[in-house]
Amino acid sequence: MYIFGGRANDDLNDLMAIDINNGNVRNIDVKNGPKARRRHSGGFIGSSLVIYGGFDGNYFDDLVYINLFRSKYQKK
Repeated sequence: MYIFGGRANDDLNDLMAIDINNGNVRNIDVKNGPKARRRHSGGFIGSSLVIYGGFDGNYFDDLVYINLFRSKYQKK
């Protein structure tokens, strides 16, 4: 399972991979990743996590692809 963003004290742009079989959690470093956000939608296309929109005090109207094998992101 992959989790991107969310909110603790501030909005986050962390990407975590969670192995649901053993509970191991690892942080994936995304080079120059997308802006921190919450309230976004996400899904997968192939090996890319696709994120749409979100909120950080202002609403985003963007589409972001994070290639999980290369740990790189692209904004459309």
